[in-house]
Amino acid sequence: MKKAFILLALTLLSFCQPYNRLEIKEDTTQPHIMLVVVDGVRYQEFFKEDYYPYVKKHADIMLGGATNCFTNNRKNCSLPAYADIMAGADQNVVNNSFNGDLEHYTIADALPYNQVAVISYWYKLKRIVSKYKVFPPFYQVTDKEYDHHARYDDKVYEYATKYHGRFNLLMFADTDSYAHSAKVRPWKMYTSAIKLQDGYIEKLHKLYPNDIFIITTDHGRGAGRWWRRHVDRRDAKYVWVAVIAPQKYLFHFRDLRKKCDHITLGRTIHSILLGD
Repeated sequence: MKKAFILLALTLLSFCQPYNRLEIKEDTTQPHIMLVVVDGVRYQEFFKEDYYPYVKKHADIMLGGATNCFTNNRKNCSLPAYADIMAGADQNVVNNSFNGDLEHYTIADALPYNQVAVISYWYKLKRIVSKYKVFPPFYQVTDKEYDHHARYDDKVYEYATKYHGRFNLLMFADTDSYAHSAKVRPWKMYTSAIKLQDGYIEKLHKLYPNDIFIITTDHGRGAGRWWRRHVDRRDAKYVWVAVIAPQKYLFHFRDLRKKCDHITLGRTIHSILLGD
């Protein structure tokens, strides 16, 4: 009994040790997902010819627009959207102020913690990564205060070249930050961020060519003069999804083709990674 207790203690202690993902030998026989969320990019921009040319040229699947791909949260906020995707279920996260207990386990809970990388500048994202909240696989690219006028997408890209697991969530948020910016030229800054994001995705796809790349957004935006807003905007519920993947994985997206929303996307990710 005493030996069993000591063995258990040593095992738990080993899980508490810091680790360097670069030292982990990846299992290349299992599917790897790169979920890239370009925060707050409207379908109007995604489907416009000038934006995301690399993604659209290489996409095997493109869904969304003004009728057939939606958020699952009423307010069309960021944190609820990420929560629904991570769980593949309604987490009852109603707004960005959520700081409670999640109802459902997430994809981060279903995989070994050293095979998950969630990379973002937004500290609130860690609240919905894991129901366990023991080993949140979260990499915050800056410790600075939230700044609508600073670029962090380059840091997210840089971290993604170093930390790579079976499930990777990258939050490219410069688009949403600039759209909300109170300073001049928010449209120019928003669209310039879109062009940079396409370049980051291209370089990551070339770095990880066997990954399943899922590119999407957490919410849309208002139309016309309301384009900078999304919270409580009904027209911000429309989103989109693009998939670049080896052919053998495309059948997993059959349900998403029928019903395109964040929860179905999350379930699709669970199915691919867990073999359901």
